[in-house]
Amino acid sequence: MVNITKHALLEMPFSSIDSQLGHSFIPLSQTTNLLDHEITAFFGAVNQDVGRSIVENTAGSPVGIYNAKNVCITFDGYLFKNNSFLTTDGLNLREAGRPVLAHFLENIITEIFIHDPCLLLYGPGWTTWGHWTIEFFTRIYLLERLGTRPEEIKWIIPAQCPDFVYFFLKKFGITADNIIKFEHTKEYLHCQSLIIPTNLTCGMSCHPLMSDYIVWLKTKLKLPILPDITQKIYLSRQKLTSTRRIINATEIENIATEFGYTIFYPEKMTIDEQIKTYSKSVSIFSEYGSASHNSIFAPRSAFIGCLRDNKRSVGFIQSALCKAAQQKMCYIFGREEINYPESSYYINPNDLRDSLVFADQKIKQSLFHLF
Repeated sequence: MVNITKHALLEMPFSSIDSQLGHSFIPLSQTTNLLDHEITAFFGAVNQDVGRSIVENTAGSPVGIYNAKNVCITFDGYLFKNNSFLTTDGLNLREAGRPVLAHFLENIITEIFIHDPCLLLYGPGWTTWGHWTIEFFTRIYLLERLGTRPEEIKWIIPAQCPDFVYFFLKKFGITADNIIKFEHTKEYLHCQSLIIPTNLTCGMSCHPLMSDYIVWLKTKLKLPILPDITQKIYLSRQKLTSTRRIINATEIENIATEFGYTIFYPEKMTIDEQIKTYSKSVSIFSEYGSASHNSIFAPRSAFIGCLRDNKRSVGFIQSALCKAAQQKMCYIFGREEINYPESSYYINPNDLRDSLVFADQKIKQSLFHLF
């Protein structure tokens, strides 16, 4: 057992993962091209910088797995080997994460040696629902593409994992006997044999295999193919202690209700209730965030609407997910208001009404082809 100090760890340089593990990479797709965005319509004013950012990256990193030997894992799923951290956009592991490590790591970090073949199942963002559904669970899918069954390997997650993670792992056939949990603020894992799958998301978009992953996910969860044509839902963030908020949220939700939408607060529902609700919905409108990514559980015919601020930092991964899921969608852009927190924004009620009318038209077209 080898202990290491936080100071020594933070003194390590960062180097490309391919400089140390490139020889072990097994590609699972021949293309690095990313999906186009499914943006059926824009509502509200879009500033030039935000609009251009949609097409910033049309190519990403290769999708596949690293079959690595003697790699160590620390907080947030950061990797190090030969006294160097490993960086890769394919896993969102970047040198910019050094301050996060400095904040959370304890002064003395204890080594735990893992002899069994294992897989890194988490990374930065592991406390958030959306990162699991569109990033980390895709790693299980990729391994199955290689022909490996869940029970044939150990799966590495932090001891403090959210409860919903275990709900999904059970659905995927991963049992407690095959899970390795560790206290990643004060322990690090030295893995003799570690599989490191890349993510299917990349910047503002995602890899075409995301389409197959969504089909795989729905099959694993035994979700219905057809929607309930009467079920339209609006996912609210009003009860969350979030800085990104709609200033006129009550007015917006009242308008959604007028158009036949039921207001849901995902954090007040069980995981099973959430998934069943999304899987039956013919339309889902939401404030941009992890909840909006629940569109991957909805049928192909569903219409997705996302209310968001006018900043590029929020990203555009949602419209790429809708492309992967063969769903129509729109963004409704709000504007910043003076005297409100920086991440708050105002949605023009007329923009929302126009988007809901548009959504109803597209829903009718989709249902015509279904039935």
